[in-house]
Amino acid sequence: MKTNIYFIHGWGFDFDFWKPVGEIIKEKKLFNSINYINLGFWGSEEKTFRINFDMKNVFVVHSYGLNWFLKNKIKCDVLINFCSAPSFLEFQKNKEIKKKMIGKMIVDLKKKPEIVLKNFYRNCGIKINKLEFKKMHLQRFLNSLEDLKNDKLNDDFKKLSCKIFSIFSCEDKIFEPSIKKIKLLENKNHNIFILKKLNHAFPLNKPQEASEMILRFIKR
Repeated sequence: MKTNIYFIHGWGFDFDFWKPVGEIIKEKKLFNSINYINLGFWGSEEKTFRINFDMKNVFVVHSYGLNWFLKNKIKCDVLINFCSAPSFLEFQKNKEIKKKMIGKMIVDLKKKPEIVLKNFYRNCGIKINKLEFKKMHLQRFLNSLEDLKNDKLNDDFKKLSCKIFSIFSCEDKIFEPSIKKIKLLENKNHNIFILKKLNHAFPLNKPQEASEMILRFIKR
């Protein structure tokens, strides 16, 4: 069966987030097409894409990418979800702390975006030396933070009929899952994996490991 794979990045990144993983997967020659969806935080917004339902379609999302996927009511055969849940706050270990964190980020981002973003990337396990702010779309950053604070997409998530694999890390400083709450999402179509010693930007920081996970899930 012919298969396409689509990658959706999370808050604060662009489609380059998934490029290292995509290049590794491309070498395997398992997919008819490898597609990257850019949500427009940096540079131009490139969200237009077509899904060929005569083929199998796999979507790989990271963080806020899950919100975007659910809101656009995308139908696919397999969803692979890194570091996210249908409600960013509800499934966190420290919900109130994260809520205050997002509120502070919204206020500070308007005044000192460089400091906010450098702190965010540092908490993701990434060192950023220079940011090209002329390519930054501040309003999209702010709107998406509001989404993360307010979105409750549990019902949309439950309606998914595809096979789902979700990967979380106990040491993720951005999305630290409440194991008890996350496990409530698990069912016969949704397998959850809780890992250790991985940060929020794990797929970017360790593309070989992330690509091997993705390929194992697809084979299953």
